[in-house]
Amino acid sequence: MVDPAAMPEGVRASLPAYVGLTSTYKQLDAPFAEFARASERISTRAVRTVSSGDSLYRAWDAQLRGCGEARDRVAAAIRELLARVEFGGATLDGARALELIDQGKKLIAQITVLAGESAPPPTPACHT
Repeated sequence: MVDPAAMPEGVRASLPAYVGLTSTYKQLDAPFAEFARASERISTRAVRTVSSGDSLYRAWDAQLRGCGEARDRVAAAIRELLARVEFGGATLDGARALELIDQGKKLIAQITVLAGESAPPPTPACHT
């Protein structure tokens, strides 16, 4: 653990929200975290499909692309907020941090459910 005295004031002032935000970011963005593992299961399922004109593959791919785009939006917002706090001297907005944590967790839950589906759903599975 890092000595809190070595942390920027904006981090120290809202340490629990900061820890939750960084943890959520890791689960969204790290190559072996929850989001990536679910994505890998979906991608593997898509490659194994056999359908006329590759329609099932394309449907799985569209779902995966949509989830990735939603993840990218949330991860970028988290990165931006963390950069302002860690390097810009800003104070962490606890309400915004909790909103982004909630969005990240919902996306992880949505892609995890999608990874367990036997067929791609007709509507986008991931949304914020």
